[in-house]
Amino acid sequence: MVAERVSLRVGLLAQQALVKSVSAEEAWWGAGSIYEQVQITPPKIPSPEPAPPPALPSAPPQRGRPRGRVQPLSPVFPPPFDIQWRPPRILSPEPPPVSPPPPP
Repeated sequence: MVAERVSLRVGLLAQQALVKSVSAEEAWWGAGSIYEQVQITPPKIPSPEPAPPPALPSAPPQRGRPRGRVQPLSPVFPPPFDIQWRPPRILSPEPPPVSPPPPP
């Protein structure tokens, strides 16, 4: 059944080609199809350009932190806690032991 449809289609295409005097390919795709509108052009090959002159030797890279070029970033959030040292808190309710007075 599929072969009958294909042969019928091919027969109709051949008949259209004879009546309209168009090529079989044009009859298959139809005149003015998108396949005929696309123009295929070969890729453009750039002409060889002369190589740029070699760069002059530059100063050696600076080691360490760059000065005067990088600005420190401002903090987005405040620090989560104070980092300064504080003496430890005494958590017991009794007072700390008193050291004996120095002997006279």
